[in-house]
Amino acid sequence: MRKENEFNIWNSYNASESELLKDVSMELAVLKSLDVFTSAHVQGVAKKVGAMCKKMKYSYDDTKECVIAAYLHDIGKIKIPPSILQKDDSLSPEEYEIIKKHTVYGYELCMEYKAFKQYASSVRAHHENLDGTGYPDGLKEDEIPEMAKLLKVADVYDALVQKRQYKDVTKSSEALRMMSNDVKNGKMSRYYFEVLVLVILDELYEKNTAYELTILKYQNELAVLRELEKIYKEIYDKGLNSKLEKKLKKFELAPGYDMSTNASMILNKQKLLDRDKAMYESIQEEIKEIKGLKKYKMND
Repeated sequence: MRKENEFNIWNSYNASESELLKDVSMELAVLKSLDVFTSAHVQGVAKKVGAMCKKMKYSYDDTKECVIAAYLHDIGKIKIPPSILQKDDSLSPEEYEIIKKHTVYGYELCMEYKAFKQYASSVRAHHENLDGTGYPDGLKEDEIPEMAKLLKVADVYDALVQKRQYKDVTKSSEALRMMSNDVKNGKMSRYYFEVLVLVILDELYEKNTAYELTILKYQNELAVLRELEKIYKEIYDKGLNSKLEKKLKKFELAPGYDMSTNASMILNKQKLLDRDKAMYESIQEEIKEIKGLKKYKMND
């Protein structure tokens, strides 16, 4: 058994794809060429599944199986007509019935590969609901493979937050709020939903830590630029003297750097600072909203 830190399947698309057999990698390459949105979605689901497995402390082998299943979950879309798969508008009821067939097509494709037959039932069932209202077979509760329940949570989340031809991005907090309704209504696993919430919070905290560092960086840079601004104003008012020339030398400025350059730098850094502060505050608000969701016990 390998140690957890030797397996980074959730961090790198190339690393995780290399874990797949050549034949399936070729199928995925075809899928990516058919539809860029589907390709991004498949990668997003695989990444979320990997992160969820890590959060649940799954073994290397279990994590690998779940991530491979995530990469395979939409493979049946290879057989969906491009006119439907790449449609720029919402699907008609008839077109939606056709797109739903990707679960059966995916099952059939997996059954063609000896090494991937074990994923076929989960690929087929990743759109089933716990209350039996899903497709293609209307399975309920324990009839649904456990891996399919995990795939469904990651799949629904990524489908909501990813930009598509016919919709804009949905915020993480809004996506989770919508999903929480499915949990309340008995359609989606409470356990895997709660794990996903923890994963998303981890990601948001990580983003905010990065923004905190860049905000501090821009603040420090602006402080230096403001100090230079004062010196240049003194030069403008009093003229350059040895004292002010000495002050300038400590900054080791590039040739040609002057008051106008400094003013432009201040405007640029201030814009960057304002942008990152706004992003930081937006993420803080998202974290607050997600934490405000009703808590669920981590069991089904």
